Amino acid sequence: MKKLKSQAEIFGVALMFVVLLVGVIIYSQYKAINPNKKSEKLQDLQQLKYEKLSNNLLNSLLATSTNCYFERNDDSLKGLMKHCLINTYGGGTATLKCADGSLINTCDKSIEILSYLTNEVLNNSEFIQTPYVLKLEVPQNHNHFFHNQTITNFGSLNISGDIINETNYFEKGFTNKELSNYYPFGSAQGNVLISLEIYYR
Repeated sequence: MKKLKSQAEIFGVALMFVVLLVGVIIYSQYKAINPNKKSEKLQDLQQLKYEKLSNNLLNSLLATSTNCYFERNDDSLKGLMKHCLINTYGGGTATLKCADGSLINTCDKSIEILSYLTNEVLNNSEFIQTPYVLKLEVPQNHNHFFHNQTITNFGSLNISGDIINETNYFEKGFTNKELSNYYPFGSAQGNVLISLEIYYR
């Protein structure tokens, strides 16, 4: 009886050893076939993070309140840009009276706000400092003020004492980029295309 019991225990230990050995072999074969699976997942998550950041940042920027009403109940940056596009069509001026009584040029003010906010989020934030290029185009009107406007932090982004610019960003590790294109509105005078490229490590 004791002999059978000890044989059963030995058989149980041997069986556990075989199962463990088979598990190790299967795991090592899986890792040999797919050694970069974990790094690919991390890279996919990183790409998704910056894709969401780029899209959400554009939406948030355009919804920013400016205290200058283009239309009733619309004091958004998007409204200012629309005012600029509509009122400069055919050589007009884009002057608008704000709630505080000041007169502004909506084209200049739009670029000023876009520059300030993008810089605050992507250049001066304690959470993220990364190179970016924000471009505006007016495909139907290459002479428009917005066409070929570029806002970037290349040349002013300082990370640990290194100034990141158009020629050294790749060697500083910013090897990936995420691009978002956005048409915030359409009008009879055309569309404004806003592109935001965010570079990341």
